[in-house]
Amino acid sequence: MRVGVAVRGIYYTHAIAGHPKCGRLHGHAGRVELSVDGPLQSNGMVEDFGELKHVLRQMTEPLDHRTLVPDAEIHPEGRRWVWKNADGERVLLEHDPYILGVTVVTAENLAQWVLGNLISSMPPSIRSATVRFYETDDSYAEATWQR
Repeated sequence: MRVGVAVRGIYYTHAIAGHPKCGRLHGHAGRVELSVDGPLQSNGMVEDFGELKHVLRQMTEPLDHRTLVPDAEIHPEGRRWVWKNADGERVLLEHDPYILGVTVVTAENLAQWVLGNLISSMPPSIRSATVRFYETDDSYAEATWQR
């Protein structure tokens, strides 16, 4: 049986170097869904919705209201952060960015990043998990894991 939860209102900015539209720093109001598959337990649940949502919030909380940057040349300069993106442009950030272990910040890589961080907290009864990362209301990327 498959059950799922969602976390809405993940507000972030990013840029995709070299992309004609997304190359500029811009923002999204994202949403992340987690669904898991497993047997029905003796308590009548596959997994407690509250526990699933708690774990998902822990993974997505660092992304909220942040500028997401890939593994790139980024360093503090006074009270600012200087990001030299893949196009070689210097972008000054007034607040702490969140540096992801990805080469480019896309919905696809964000879905994989969230899922990768969730796998270690999956109970043994869970056979598979899927993360959908919505960049907009109607655009998402999906990553799946199976035990």
